[in-house]
Amino acid sequence: MDLEHLDTLYTDLGTASKAFQEIYRSQNNPSVNEGDASYRLSALGGDLLEEGSELVEARNSLCGILTRLHTILAGPSAFLQSLTTQTHLLACVKWLGESQVISCVPLSGSVAFEELATLASVPELILSRMVRLSATAGFLREVQPGVVAHTDLSAAFSTQLSYLDATLFLSRHITPSALQLTSGCLTDETAPTGSVGNSSGSARDLIRTPSRASFDGRDSRILSRQWSAYKNSMVGVDDSASTLLQQIDWKSLGKGVVVYICATHSRSTSQALLQLSHPLAVIIQTYDAASPDILESSEVDSRLLKVQFRSPTELQPVRDAVMYVLQPGLSPSIGSGIASRELLTAELHSHLSVLQANPLAILIVAPTLLPEANSGQVDLEVQARLQDFAHILLNNESAWEVSELMKVVDEVVNMHGRLVVVDRLQSAGCATIALVVQYRLYA
Repeated sequence: MDLEHLDTLYTDLGTASKAFQEIYRSQNNPSVNEGDASYRLSALGGDLLEEGSELVEARNSLCGILTRLHTILAGPSAFLQSLTTQTHLLACVKWLGESQVISCVPLSGSVAFEELATLASVPELILSRMVRLSATAGFLREVQPGVVAHTDLSAAFSTQLSYLDATLFLSRHITPSALQLTSGCLTDETAPTGSVGNSSGSARDLIRTPSRASFDGRDSRILSRQWSAYKNSMVGVDDSASTLLQQIDWKSLGKGVVVYICATHSRSTSQALLQLSHPLAVIIQTYDAASPDILESSEVDSRLLKVQFRSPTELQPVRDAVMYVLQPGLSPSIGSGIASRELLTAELHSHLSVLQANPLAILIVAPTLLPEANSGQVDLEVQARLQDFAHILLNNESAWEVSELMKVVDEVVNMHGRLVVVDRLQSAGCATIALVVQYRLYA
């Protein structure tokens, strides 16, 4: 064990904890002082994702240090106990949600086990075991023997049903699929140019679990809602258009045309493009021919923004743009019918001749990228890789490692030159979110 590293982490933990508390007080109740009994640290465990970026960064920093401390201190037995605890807690919350126990517990006050068992039509013995185990993690609490009440954590699952949706999706689909994953669907033979898996069977084919049959059944809308809730509950990778567009140096482009390529377009994306790119003209190219108009004609000058349908295998028809922004998203096959990795490779080749003819033009390549290993953002990396693993299991698609993407770009060549990565775009947290690519002649 590296005791010097451990000592550094403990120091960092104290610093990060103080910084988090100061930001929390300033954004919520500046008059509260640390000695005030009404100041409850337990309240800090709520959902802070919408409280402001500064608070989110402070929380992520604190959680990242705690994760690294746990990694250093936990031996094999502690690691196994952690796996067991999380597995059993998931089973408890799933059971409590499906049996309506969570919703039967009053948001204020308490209820006896006997009465709660009658309300939910469940055995009192099983109910007591489920409540007491989940209470060890702060989910529900036994205020006195045989009487249960909500905690701030469990109450959120009653008032914000998206948390329960996410839990049910995790327990019914993600976990069973992950546990039945066979080695054959995760090979290096097709990555990174193809979708995850080999030609003889995709991840979906190689995972045999009854839960998967329901994805194509009449409950698809419920599953879609639960999948959305699960994704939103994970911090994951910020691959939003607005985050990417804000990192581009628009003033350096001067005047001309910008082409933004995406799977499906949205009103918010078009508005962000128009606001940031002025006075450049914008062309949005989408793979989804059925997408509705982005903006009403009265809202935008058609000379500044146009929308086109284009297949990723089609050569880029706009030959004189100053910049091309390629952001297909993680699952663009909805509109294109092509796996995301094959699609990105096709797009790079589709732009090769355009960039060769106009060597000053740049191509921003921005698929969903995973945080680089050992980048220091442990908590963010964990969340991003969990979300990516879910996509592998359910969609047979995965995000890109930065090194994988750079390798694919380097392999796009012709007889005169090749594509070269000349720069990176990074988020506010210093994670790479895109590669800046140009064409270079052979020396």
